[in-house]
Amino acid sequence: MATVCIGTVESSLRAVISSNKFSNERFMRAVDNGDIESAASWNAISGRSLMLGGFALANASEVDVPRKPKKPEFYQEMVKAIEEMRDLIKLQSSHGCNLMFCCSTEASEVGLVWS
Repeated sequence: MATVCIGTVESSLRAVISSNKFSNERFMRAVDNGDIESAASWNAISGRSLMLGGFALANASEVDVPRKPKKPEFYQEMVKAIEEMRDLIKLQSSHGCNLMFCCSTEASEVGLVWS
């Protein structure tokens, strides 16, 4: 099953603020303990959040996919499908050209990201 999720700039900002608060506490604890390697794993997010759980609308649409899709063609086709619908997606968005698109890959829930 492949699903469509929609995140807004506002939902992204809320997720970034929450994540950065959580991470900053651990970052400072690691710095105070002199553990710079651990501190580096708690770096702040400086841009948009790609955590699907923080998106404004999760699972807006579902599509059945083959049990064993041909890779990487399957993921290339997902990108192409989004690109074919780009103009219609932009019409539905209040963010206009400030859109980011993403889709999963075999190795990652959010493996490909483009604007």
